[in-house]
Amino acid sequence: MNFTKRVIGIATISALTLAPVAVSAATATFTATAEIVNAITVTKVTNLSFGKIAASTGSSTVEINAAGVRSVTAGTAALAAGTVSRAEFTIQGANGQTADISVPTAFTMANGGDTMAVAINLNTQSSGMTATGAGTATLALTGAAQTVRFGGSLTVGASQAAGAYASANQNFDVVYQ
Repeated sequence: MNFTKRVIGIATISALTLAPVAVSAATATFTATAEIVNAITVTKVTNLSFGKIAASTGSSTVEINAAGVRSVTAGTAALAAGTVSRAEFTIQGANGQTADISVPTAFTMANGGDTMAVAINLNTQSSGMTATGAGTATLALTGAAQTVRFGGSLTVGASQAAGAYASANQNFDVVYQ
């Protein structure tokens, strides 16, 4: 019987040693939410058009500001009649949201093998938005259609070849922040 008591005692001690220990635990809960807002819409109203320019023997810079006013800011190119317009877009997005706007800061217009450089700087050439860099801006959305306008600078080379110059399509990107 001593042997039996010993086996039972060892078995009891082993069982107590291997028994799970109670641990303090806590639980918290969470939920998931989402709010769907209207997609941003962008509509082009007008393209950027520098109009007709008579080249000179020296290079010139022709500028269109955000108000749509064209001027020669460097050189002696002559401004001729023709359609002149700043770029203009209508943007609509969710009220109370902010949109990031971006445009290329430089691109070329071509007529066959002849080219001219165009520069866009939203810091000085924009209206309806807050410029945050040369090609970037923000717009506080109101839920209603809002107009954004910008101009640019065109570098006309010395004795630039005559002809109709055009650029490839340029992106005007608008995204929610």
